[in-house]
Amino acid sequence: FFFQAEDGIRDYKVTGVQTCALPILLRMQAAHALLRGEEAAACTRILEDLTWLLKNPSVLTRSVGEFADAGAVLVRLGGGTNLMPLLAAIQQQHDGEPVTDACAFLAGMADIAATPGRRTAAEAALSRGGDSAFAALLAAFAHERSGELGDTLHWLEIGRAHV
Repeated sequence: FFFQAEDGIRDYKVTGVQTCALPILLRMQAAHALLRGEEAAACTRILEDLTWLLKNPSVLTRSVGEFADAGAVLVRLGGGTNLMPLLAAIQQQHDGEPVTDACAFLAGMADIAATPGRRTAAEAALSRGGDSAFAALLAAFAHERSGELGDTLHWLEIGRAHV
């Protein structure tokens, strides 16, 4: 989730390498911090990466999946409250784009992390009456946080042990 680079990012002021280098470096530093068990440092690097994306909206538009992945990791590490002001700024900048759905998904994750339970209204808004990866991921996160996923996996393991 951290090491995806987007080839071909170009900005009229800088080279593609310069445009890509900072977010890749921040993601690598975050991953390294996680491997060392330094979750606070990882949260800081991820937040810096997401802040960089706010300052580079054309890159964010082409990197919605990476943005959502990094934000989800931040929420899982307990940094959801720090994410909320950034999401509000990004939503104002990208009204009506796929980035807005990613922001709604991440806001829902942060809300669930603070107070476990399904957010069916957010899921419905994300799905717009159809299938949506963000809606499904939000529902799965709610189930995970409420312990339902853990219980399911526990019973599957017990079932396998008795086969």
